[in-house]
Amino acid sequence: MLVGEQDPKYGRLNRLDGLIDCWIASGHETDASDGITCDDDGRGLRIDYCFLPPDLADRVTAMRVGTDAQGSDHQPIYIDF
Repeated sequence: MLVGEQDPKYGRLNRLDGLIDCWIASGHETDASDGITCDDDGRGLRIDYCFLPPDLADRVTAMRVGTDAQGSDHQPIYIDF
């Protein structure tokens, strides 16, 4: 199973639909360890996203993962505009 940026669906959102990944728009690298949103099997993956159309991407000022949140195997993401 492909996940994250390796998943063809992620590529479709970027290339074909022209959407921008907020994580990248906020200045992070795709493989940044502080972007992990799911670590239930010890692999530490970034699999939770927010995508925006290009005309809104420049309004993103920050994005972070809520690492202290409990109750799910996924961590929440927060985007500042």
